[in-house]
Amino acid sequence: MLKCRFGEAKEIMDAIDKDYTQSMALALEIDNQSIWSDGLRFPEQRRIKVWKTEDPIPYV
Repeated sequence: MLKCRFGEAKEIMDAIDKDYTQSMALALEIDNQSIWSDGLRFPEQRRIKVWKTEDPIPYV
């Protein structure tokens, strides 16, 4: 399944940081399309929600 979204992820992440492409492909496969990452370059994309470590604290 990951291969199905890899092309889409590559289009999104190649210009930002190729190291995030696999993580993006996985996030696109998840129904809610979000990921937990403190990576500095990930938030530059606008396709999926990026949760940072401090973000869920208000929900606990």
